[in-house]
Amino acid sequence: MSTTDDLDAAVRQHMAAEHPGQLVIGWALVAATTDEDDEVNGYDNVTPVGQPAHHTVGLLRVGIDNVLNGRQEEGE
Repeated sequence: MSTTDDLDAAVRQHMAAEHPGQLVIGWALVAATTDEDDEVNGYDNVTPVGQPAHHTVGLLRVGIDNVLNGRQEEGE
């Protein structure tokens, strides 16, 4: 099992606990990285194996909107 598989399982377990009865149909993680001397910085993204690019782009767009405009809960 790869670390991406482990991450996928953890995301699904977390979302099942937070939103019982709902299914995870996609996810995207963005991480910022650096070295100990803060000389090398980078960004990386991780998605489930086989997730279509248009799903990832849509998820990232929703994430950007949530950061800029606040997260809208269902029914608001």
